[in-house]
Amino acid sequence: VEAPAERPTLQPTLKPAGSDTARLKPISLGAPKEVAPTAETAKKSTSRVDLDDARSGTAEVGDNATGPKTIRIKPAQLSPAPPAPATTNDPKRQTSRISLESALAGSDSPAAGSGPKTIRLKRPSNIPAVKVGGGALSKTTQIETDAAGVPSPTPTQKRTIKVKRPTAARRAPPVTSDAVSKKPGNISFEEAASLPLAGLTALQSLEYAGIKENDKVLIHAGSGGVGSFAIQYAKAKGAYVYTTTSTSNVEWVKELGADRVIDYKTEDYKSIAKDVDIVFDTLGQNYSLESFEVVNQGGIVVSVVGPLDEASAKMFGMADYKLPEELAKASSDKDAVYKFIFMHPNGAHLNEIKSMIEDEKIKPIIDKVYPFSESVEAFTHLASGRAKGKIVIKIA
Repeated sequence: VEAPAERPTLQPTLKPAGSDTARLKPISLGAPKEVAPTAETAKKSTSRVDLDDARSGTAEVGDNATGPKTIRIKPAQLSPAPPAPATTNDPKRQTSRISLESALAGSDSPAAGSGPKTIRLKRPSNIPAVKVGGGALSKTTQIETDAAGVPSPTPTQKRTIKVKRPTAARRAPPVTSDAVSKKPGNISFEEAASLPLAGLTALQSLEYAGIKENDKVLIHAGSGGVGSFAIQYAKAKGAYVYTTTSTSNVEWVKELGADRVIDYKTEDYKSIAKDVDIVFDTLGQNYSLESFEVVNQGGIVVSVVGPLDEASAKMFGMADYKLPEELAKASSDKDAVYKFIFMHPNGAHLNEIKSMIEDEKIKPIIDKVYPFSESVEAFTHLASGRAKGKIVIKIA
């Protein structure tokens, strides 16, 4: 029997445009053409091996006439591994959490050998920016709102004041004279430094609400920096004050002057504080909405952490912003006002606080004063959420 002839492969040969036929011409198939490896193809073919065997430092490749038989890898030359993906939906929030943990630990970065050595924390304006290096805080801080010091001598016609802090800090930020006031004469610099942010936040919130004598006011988180000041300010205005706190702080908050201290761990504040004229929301989330369950008809809810109100949103160019539907309905049902409060520097308000402190109607509440060398411990304390009043870092 004769072996079948090798079947030819047909290759089309096209005629010029306009032709309606194509003629096929047989060609013979030769052996596969060798393709010399390029740098790019070699890289692609061995990259998986390189990664798998990077730790051992040697990768073996099978017999191949077109490539090397052995690849020696220097692990030190490998690029650092990419960071693990964020575990939250918000990458910025994840980065912020890592930065905070690193700052509290006094380390340069979340993982040794990776990440920046300067860590910026997302923070309330009373917390300074922190530069972490060599396991300890450097003497580089950014003081924004809370500060107390001695004014540098400047010509009286100038309205710019440079605050000369009794400190080794390099430079003090200039402020305008309408944003500061003299320190109360009967307290220390540390006590004075604890006042501006918390004091102005409480005063401006309650003044916007139109607080007056015999008003019933609910102040959430009475043991915090803002809450402890708000209790005293409301009492100085002649209001009846409800406040919430944890079991361990009940007696201490009573000493601030609150008329009814509610232990939120054992009591339901909504069944106790009823038909109040003003709710000062310092907690946000569900508390903003629940405020309308306890405020009276025509009352007001002021918040420093809840959603923006529509007027405030427009100030930021958010013309189409609408108050969350549930909040808008609750406000409408009670014919009550909801207002988000932005604290702003105000020297006249600070002077009012100064007078009330000198008249002993209000006292600064400080949990602890830390020396600058223990700044990391101060931030650890702050992060615990257990502070009673304010935490102060003394730079001098």
